[in-house]
Amino acid sequence: MTHQLGPWTVSPEARHLYLAVLHTQSVDSAADPQALAELLRFGLVIAHPEGPDGRYLALNPSEAAAQRREILLGQISEAMAGTAALPATIQDLAIAWQYRPHQSHATGAVEHLEGVEAINARISEILAQTSSEMLTAQPGGPRPASSLALSLPRDLDALHRGVAVRTLYMDSVRMDEATAAHVRTMTAAGAHVRTSGTAFLRALVFDRRAAVLRDYMPWTGPGSEPQRALIVEDEALVHYVAAMFDREWARAAVWKGERAVPPTSAGDPLTPRQQDIARHLAAGAGQAAVAAALQVSERVVQGDLAAMRRMLGCNTNAALLFELGRRAGRGEWS
Repeated sequence: MTHQLGPWTVSPEARHLYLAVLHTQSVDSAADPQALAELLRFGLVIAHPEGPDGRYLALNPSEAAAQRREILLGQISEAMAGTAALPATIQDLAIAWQYRPHQSHATGAVEHLEGVEAINARISEILAQTSSEMLTAQPGGPRPASSLALSLPRDLDALHRGVAVRTLYMDSVRMDEATAAHVRTMTAAGAHVRTSGTAFLRALVFDRRAAVLRDYMPWTGPGSEPQRALIVEDEALVHYVAAMFDREWARAAVWKGERAVPPTSAGDPLTPRQQDIARHLAAGAGQAAVAAALQVSERVVQGDLAAMRRMLGCNTNAALLFELGRRAGRGEWS
């Protein structure tokens, strides 16, 4: 019995029959008919044009392979063209599915979720389908240890699958050892983390095709308000959220989990970049020169200066420099 291996291969039975035809120009009546059909289909033999039935001519295998290659390449080209056209052929059905009635109260391209377990389960489901990028904006203070423990294996798995992970925190988390340890593990695995001194909204973006946002609609249900989230799959809105993340990311300072040493007075510590800005300004450099030296935009420098003024209660850059100099003299800033 011949075992067909594929349109680009020749079975052992067909190979044996080819050698017989090559030497005798005939096919024995007991030969496997499937092997003969395989040779004819591959173009390795043809019926003898002048001989009686049962006589065949063996053809050049290299030429037969070249012809088969051309046939396969044509089929591949046709398949690729069909693959490219597939989304358009079912676009109307895809739109109907997107706006289907949904048991989790989906309206259009927005899905409403309630409860920590439901939200985390949906995030895990979306992340499992993510192939290139995950953006995470985590405002506020340090995340609960339970949240860090839940997200760590999930995020590490994404990194191991080749997903690029970027996470944005507030500057204040640099003081938290649990968050710092989490960031050290993530950055060692290839993630990128930055912290910002300016406020931003919580968001998760996956492959720029889906976003998880906090639900800010007033709570009208019974009892205390549960944690609520929106799953957004509208392409334009998701790209807008990603653009807002990218803007905040450009202003933020790199953090690899090194824990900041708190100052002796009240207030948040300066980030490493803010300390660099302060040193350059104290040396007499202007904002443009500081930006060039640190390889960031002037807008980033301006944003850090605004955060530093708020942190230290200063109204002007001159007052900020004076306060930084005073604190440096007392050993409060490194």
